[in-house]
Amino acid sequence: MTVPEQWRGTTADRDDWILVRREEGFVLRHGPEESHIPASEADRIAVTRRWWRATVTVAGVSERVGALRGLTREEGSRLEAAVQEALSKSLAAWTQTVTTTIETARRDLRWITQEEVSALLAARPRIADTGSSGTWSADASGPLQLSEEGTRRWVGTVNEEVAAAILQSQRRFFDTIESSPLTHEQARAVVTYDNRVNVIAAAGSGKTSVMVARAAYAVARQLAKPEEIVLLAFNKDAAQELQTRIQRRFEAAGLSADGVVASTFHAFGLQVIGRATGRKPTVAPWLTDGNELEVLSDIVDELKAKDPQFDHAWDWFRLLLPRPEEDSTEPATPDAWDPVRRVSGYRAMDGRMVRSEGERRIANFLYLHGVRYDYEHPYQHDTADAEHRQYHPDFYYPDIDVWHEHWGVDAHGKPKADWTDYDQGMEWKRQLHRDRGTTLLETTWAGVMEGDDLTQLRDKLVQHGIRLDWDPTRPPARGVKTVTDADMLRLVRTFMVHVKANRVGPQESRAAPGCRAHP
Repeated sequence: MTVPEQWRGTTADRDDWILVRREEGFVLRHGPEESHIPASEADRIAVTRRWWRATVTVAGVSERVGALRGLTREEGSRLEAAVQEALSKSLAAWTQTVTTTIETARRDLRWITQEEVSALLAARPRIADTGSSGTWSADASGPLQLSEEGTRRWVGTVNEEVAAAILQSQRRFFDTIESSPLTHEQARAVVTYDNRVNVIAAAGSGKTSVMVARAAYAVARQLAKPEEIVLLAFNKDAAQELQTRIQRRFEAAGLSADGVVASTFHAFGLQVIGRATGRKPTVAPWLTDGNELEVLSDIVDELKAKDPQFDHAWDWFRLLLPRPEEDSTEPATPDAWDPVRRVSGYRAMDGRMVRSEGERRIANFLYLHGVRYDYEHPYQHDTADAEHRQYHPDFYYPDIDVWHEHWGVDAHGKPKADWTDYDQGMEWKRQLHRDRGTTLLETTWAGVMEGDDLTQLRDKLVQHGIRLDWDPTRPPARGVKTVTDADMLRLVRTFMVHVKANRVGPQESRAAPGCRAHP
């Protein structure tokens, strides 16, 4: 009987320790404690040699263990060799497992799933990758050394081979499983039999055919039993049509569809809850009747009637913040054309055309608050010279004789990279107002689109004597489209679906990037 290799010594606290080599790895005994280190994790054992002595540390064990002392330099070298041998044997065994998986997939024409790959990589010995993709071969000889990248590449190559072979050998199945032969893309979506497959295609391009064919393929290849297959649709009619189609196409292929279920997401969810808890829940009827927008409308109307702050916040968002926020380096597409100046721009609610989406928000803000303004009105002092044309600030408020510049800069005060001399132009305009003694208000693209510049503008206008008259019922100019209450309700409903689907709570919603309170 072979005596296991052992190393022993004392800790800094003079406690005895012993490390025993086993077939499956190492066992560390320290007082009453015993820790097992698998061979695949043998690199947790580190040996430090200094002069004629050696110290051992083991990662992932009790902090009370600390440094293990008492080994000679030669004993430390022998332990290092044992660790390397354990890792090498473990790597060889793991490599054989990968090779067997590959060979089995090739033999059986079976797709290797991402979950299988993840399980293989999780069991990989803890040996640091060398930085290369590993040495690997696409033939049956298998890998010589596999890094994570090398493993994924090898599996990917084999999966491509398997898919090509199945598409060729099962051509008759793909030609007959539906009333019309599957296209190459549809058949490829069927044989890509991974744990999660996202099929993206246009409406009417045959995604339902792929669902039916995948279900039949799974049964025909004995990848799943009929009772293990569920197909989900968004409404009852679609689910019923899917069930009928499954029955008909399975029968035509000589397959049994008994146990295959086509259901709506809603009905399936209720069924799962009922079986898990023993009580099938009763949900609000408007969820099943398709009246959710009407119910939401009633809730919003009630809140607006009871809470003036909510009423203001609803219309503020609807009329001033409905469009997706754009980055200053990616401006929105202009939607208006001025035939006189022959330039494109952005149509505000009052019908005026401005140069940017940020300026449109400002113009809408002013219109809804009843603020009289001129757009790009000539500055009251002559500024034209050899270097500059006559200055036209973005906005002018004649009732209080105040000018307003909206800078196209980001949150760091930087303009687009290709806007040459923009910084110098900003400073020239600021200095001009200082020299002439005129009042200048400032906003930025980032501040209007992502910050609170509209709130600050509101406060500054009031400070300078403007009387604001917020009226969300002001009619837009002819041809100008605004977001309606119905549009807002659909947006809120979409938000609710995403929040619930991702299990996001109120605190997480408020902490989301870009989320801010109503001003």
